[in-house]
Amino acid sequence: MSGSDADVTAPVITRLARGVTQAAGNLGMGGSDATFELARRLGISGILGRLETRRLSPPEDAERELLLRLCERLYLDAAQEINESLAKLMVPHFFARGIALLGRVYQPGERLLSDIDLYVHPTAAKLTEGALKDLGFHELPSDEQSGPSALRPGVAMARGNAGVEVDAIALDVHWGIEPLSHLLPRVDTPIPEEIWRDVSDDGSLPVPSIGRHSALILHHLVHHDMLHVRGLVDLALLWGDIPRAQVQSLVETARTLGVSRALRALNAMMARDLGLGRLAGVGPPPSDWRGKRLQHALVLHRWLAWAASGPEGERVEVTPRRIARRFLLLDTTAHLPALIRDIVLPPRAHLRWRWPDAQSDLGAWVCHTRSVAKKAVQR
Repeated sequence: MSGSDADVTAPVITRLARGVTQAAGNLGMGGSDATFELARRLGISGILGRLETRRLSPPEDAERELLLRLCERLYLDAAQEINESLAKLMVPHFFARGIALLGRVYQPGERLLSDIDLYVHPTAAKLTEGALKDLGFHELPSDEQSGPSALRPGVAMARGNAGVEVDAIALDVHWGIEPLSHLLPRVDTPIPEEIWRDVSDDGSLPVPSIGRHSALILHHLVHHDMLHVRGLVDLALLWGDIPRAQVQSLVETARTLGVSRALRALNAMMARDLGLGRLAGVGPPPSDWRGKRLQHALVLHRWLAWAASGPEGERVEVTPRRIARRFLLLDTTAHLPALIRDIVLPPRAHLRWRWPDAQSDLGAWVCHTRSVAKKAVQR
């Protein structure tokens, strides 16, 4: 990213930092380090470092930056290796989110990477897994996956880095999209064809066009019920670069993915709280009672405080808070019964995967019910 690009995004980052500071106050976090402490908890401290308004102690700062740069280099090298292998096999594929944004909207050391997001055509899923195993990647144990193999539209893999401080490269392979009509994984939602038609390779990694990519990032954010704050920052940094010609692509893919309502609410929030221009053609924020509550929840400082106040790992669990937020985000309330079924009577495959020590299906369901009830009480 050039220096001029950094100047353009500086006001956005300044407003983001202001929101983090206010959220820290809402959470009762005091002291001069509260903003960066909360930003680290949310996984977005790297981008705030661009402001240079507060630095960590030199040894800690240098060690953190070195580790982030090492992590980036290892992940980028692994992604290039995967790309070359799949290209030789003529496997349709693309990369998304963090790994696809390095060098585009993030400077070195600014984006925390937890994995590589790789999307492949479902017809090439088995071929892809074989190619990845040839590169040293292995499938993670069942309890480290997002769900049982019969339900999840992908697989989590990893490759070790013996003797390196970043001890493993994590890889999420997707051959489908997790539907927003469920809280638990399902396999029946394909990657939209319009995304496949709009993938480009600029000589680095194949990625969707900025409009399609933004819709995919928004879907991931909604899938985690707005708890994945790095996704918000990804979108904020992309938002100002979406050309007018790409807005229709964003709107079209958001509709296909079921995140039109979230897009309209986010368009208003980006303008109000981050000083970004509204994208013409997206439409006004939803104004029904669900929409009004959603707009209230998506005020930046409230959003950040909410994301930071839940238990670790909440964005991948079934909790009352996530259910309530998902209901506000759904494009249609017709999906509500499917959400409720995931809470009351999850698929048998999920119950047996989540509670492997249960003596029977009924025993697994009882364990599930107790877990949900406990979370409801803790809310």
